[in-house]
Amino acid sequence: MNILVGVTGSSGVVELPMYLRVFREKLDANIRLVCTSNVQKFIANGARHCS
Repeated sequence: MNILVGVTGSSGVVELPMYLRVFREKLDANIRLVCTSNVQKFIANGARHCS
């Protein structure tokens, strides 16, 4: 199964990892993420601060 997920606001990113994990684990899905440049910045900044 293939799933395409679109995210247009950085506030939508907060719960996104949980949903993507569920899609991947429960549905055995291949996931493609399409997002705006603001979301990309939000994800990139969060990744830098994660340890």
